[in-house]
Amino acid sequence: MTCKPLRHTAGWTVLVLAVIGLTAAVFAAWPNRWVNNTSAPNTEQNNADVALSEVLGGEIYSLWTEFTPAGLGNSQIGFGQSFDGGLTWTPTVLTPPSGFTDEWNPSLASLPLAAGPNGGYLMAATAYQAGGQWIGPSAIHMNISPGGGAGFPAPVLIGASTPGVNWFDYPAVEVDDWMTNPPPALGTGHIAWVEYIDGTGGDADGNGHPMDDPGDNYQIWYIYTHTVPGTPPTYPAFSTPLPIWGGAVSPNQVAAHRPDMATMTVGNPVVPPGGMYITWTDGPNLYVDATPGPGGGFGLLGGGGPVIIPIAGGPPVVNPGINIAPTAAVAIDNGFGPCPGMVYVVWADYSSGTDYDIWFMSSPDGMMGNWNPPVRVNTDPMGNGLDQWAPQISVDPNTGDIYVEYYSRRSDLSNTNIETWVAVSADCGNTWIEGV
Repeated sequence: MTCKPLRHTAGWTVLVLAVIGLTAAVFAAWPNRWVNNTSAPNTEQNNADVALSEVLGGEIYSLWTEFTPAGLGNSQIGFGQSFDGGLTWTPTVLTPPSGFTDEWNPSLASLPLAAGPNGGYLMAATAYQAGGQWIGPSAIHMNISPGGGAGFPAPVLIGASTPGVNWFDYPAVEVDDWMTNPPPALGTGHIAWVEYIDGTGGDADGNGHPMDDPGDNYQIWYIYTHTVPGTPPTYPAFSTPLPIWGGAVSPNQVAAHRPDMATMTVGNPVVPPGGMYITWTDGPNLYVDATPGPGGGFGLLGGGGPVIIPIAGGPPVVNPGINIAPTAAVAIDNGFGPCPGMVYVVWADYSSGTDYDIWFMSSPDGMMGNWNPPVRVNTDPMGNGLDQWAPQISVDPNTGDIYVEYYSRRSDLSNTNIETWVAVSADCGNTWIEGV
């Protein structure tokens, strides 16, 4: 299964944290490994994703944004390969798509054996022109590597923006790799992204981003492609882009709208095997929607659109200048745990009034009005002024244990130094145990 790491907007060196032998009672940390070990000094890397091969034991691919020089300069997609389970890495950079000079914000997922002899990997990223962040042309593209050490060939363009009108960014990739799901679900690549729309005719707050002001808007888009031959659209073809939902942009927190997805195999009363859940936020609200499968449309959860759950927005920038957005993530219990078919979402919000915390909700089907009360994941004292943010979630298909990764600053009373924490629940999210 694809391991989705933490994403954030502070420019930190990319590291992969591996947790071995993790149970609800024992945390056994594996030392961090340096993935981008050839990056030039004083450059920045962020927004990483990582995927474990479905076929080749020990093979891991990773992608990230590689900035040169430091800061919001030129960017390319950094690409790392490991063939020993993450112990050692060989990094390089990918060539931007034809017609563009830069790209960033990659997302990555592994493909099942049915897609090719080595499985492979599906990625998506945003391409743009140097110096033209937010104001020049941008495009969402996808690409497949056959795995086995191979790289990524020429990408496939999904959609392009109109300069000065809109901007496409933050693609998310999810692959249906559940071998029990029949075609055409097995191997389906789901890709969602955000369109930002300038509704105010300029950069009202003067921060250099003309589409993150009050009065600007966003739209979540979605396509799918089949990576297993037999049913159109088969990669490199893809479905007609479908608008899922949109509304007012979260001012100065554009990453809040980044979508996250999870595919279904066991099924529940609403979403069958091969279906998919998607979530995102707009700052004050969390959204959850679902489709029964490729081509099935969205709006399954009641009301003709996504379920909307109020959350507590917070400041877009926290000490010492980290841009935090209340992002959300979704997972499904697809295995032999105590709650098969349950839908789980996590997010960061400011309900304490002093700092960001990680919150969790569960539902047997995701339907409107059918969500259990929120549970706070991080167990440090609430309101202590120390932030937790950028959660990601996964579920062990064998045990049903839920894992939530996030950034935490609880170990530093100045609320500056940052650690990666993991919380585990063995009872469907009712109680949590944490470790660093």
